[in-house]
Amino acid sequence: LWLGFGSLEGMGGVGFVVTGLGEGAVRKRAVVCAKDGANSRVRVQRGPSNGAGRGIRDRVAEEFIGADDQQSRLYRREVKENLPTERDETSKLVSAIALVAGTTVGAGVLALPAVTREGGFLPSTALLLGAWLYMTTTGNLIAEATAATTANTGRKEVSLLSIIELSLGRIGAFSSGAAYIGIHYALLVAYISQGGRILGEWTDAVVSGVPTWSLSVLFASVVGSLMYFASDESVKKVNNALVAGLVALFGGLLVTVLPQAVPENLLHQDIPQAISAIPVLVLSLVFHNIVPSVVSQLDGDLKKTRTAINVGSAIPLTMFLLWNAAILGTTDASVAAFDPVEALRSSGGAVAFVVSSFSLIAIITSMFGFVYGLSDFLKDLKQRMGSFSEEPLAKGKQLQPFLATLVPPTALALLAPDIFFNALDSAGAYGISVLFGIIPAAMVW
Repeated sequence: LWLGFGSLEGMGGVGFVVTGLGEGAVRKRAVVCAKDGANSRVRVQRGPSNGAGRGIRDRVAEEFIGADDQQSRLYRREVKENLPTERDETSKLVSAIALVAGTTVGAGVLALPAVTREGGFLPSTALLLGAWLYMTTTGNLIAEATAATTANTGRKEVSLLSIIELSLGRIGAFSSGAAYIGIHYALLVAYISQGGRILGEWTDAVVSGVPTWSLSVLFASVVGSLMYFASDESVKKVNNALVAGLVALFGGLLVTVLPQAVPENLLHQDIPQAISAIPVLVLSLVFHNIVPSVVSQLDGDLKKTRTAINVGSAIPLTMFLLWNAAILGTTDASVAAFDPVEALRSSGGAVAFVVSSFSLIAIITSMFGFVYGLSDFLKDLKQRMGSFSEEPLAKGKQLQPFLATLVPPTALALLAPDIFFNALDSAGAYGISVLFGIIPAAMVW
């Protein structure tokens, strides 16, 4: 381990590099400790491997890397100017948790009551808890594979395609890549279609006759433009604010809807119908496409990444359970099939507005994660094919991947505006159960 330092007086203008890192990496506290030391250039030499006479190298390695933390940081760090503070680290973790939570709370939560209504609250709750445990486990497996790929390639940012290729070879990467693109397009079709429909419900209250297809195009254009032209930091701030608003609206919905719930409605059970809802239950808990971004955002700290994944997915799980109880408690299972959420949006008044706002924000926050995930994937794919020479046009972002991400699902949403539930069911049954269920286990086998 070599630590190279220049003069450390007046840290504002000094940069220094931590190099020579192998399978582990130095934690920030090691650098901060050295910052407080002498102002001369220091070499940390290897000392005896055991006994009381161990050298400073071994003591630093033991104190700041540690046996159980050796895999926490797999990055070759270059630290410039001021060191990050604990506040910066906390802010990163909060943003990562919000990104996981916001990506998870998407179209799935809107479809949940409609697909669990006939199966009943108790069976669907048990299945939802099982789906969360399974999906959280596979999400952590992707984080492990991402950190290992980062260590092996020396690249801080890696796509899911690179991770799968390194683990399973080109054939595995090709089949997984096709599933990845299909899943994202199916979900983006659902988001854009439903987003345009919700905007249509709002505009009908003011001006009637606005075609839904134009509102779907408007919705996709506004969200896509924000993500392309704004900086990543600005998008994070917007996402954090939207997630906070989502939680506040959700609290308002519970306060409004739960008092109307009838306990007898929650006792209905139909196991076969509940099992048929598994694809949408699994889909409602997907965040896996942004796990590589979370690992990069948290500088490869697997302990914090696990916290972001576990906490970030537990927040939506709690919301889903309460949401399911509130909606199913106010719904008679003997009534013919219908969408309870859409019925609430069409009921008029304050409740309808809150439900519509909650639905739209849930779609937007989830769309952030899926647009970033697919655009990064397509950019990596084109670079591998050697056909990607475009210069960045905004904030270092390429235009082609964004267009390829948003134009096809927007066109399909225009051609089949009622595709929402079919798109969710297909994505959950055929894509997510394989790509985010089986593949992560195979990657770390």
